[in-house]
Amino acid sequence: MGYSVVVERRYGSEDGGVVWETRTISINNHASGNRQVRALVSILALLMEIEAREGEDLDLSYTEEALVVESIAFTVCRTIGLGTESSAPAMSSWPQASPKTIERAAEMVDQVAARIEEHVIPAQ
Repeated sequence: MGYSVVVERRYGSEDGGVVWETRTISINNHASGNRQVRALVSILALLMEIEAREGEDLDLSYTEEALVVESIAFTVCRTIGLGTESSAPAMSSWPQASPKTIERAAEMVDQVAARIEEHVIPAQ
């Protein structure tokens, strides 16, 4: 995706973030190993979700986009056996979205999660 990853001291409570100007993913070196992996997966999910939506007619609110990204991260972390520190995102937390929006968002979660998983799960 053209981003570099650095593990460095981050101030505040964030486990990671994106430095857009330098296309760098920054992971907090003071977080536990599991939290670092989860932060990296969440940021990759966000970047891939943004990429997947380019040219699409799917219009998500900030809350809906956050739920899609959280769903991707949760799916990937559970698949690789990483304990999640938060509960599974509940579909009931979606605002009054249309069935088409929910269906397209679910497809996006599946596609992006599979794309991340193919790089972290050993080939059988």
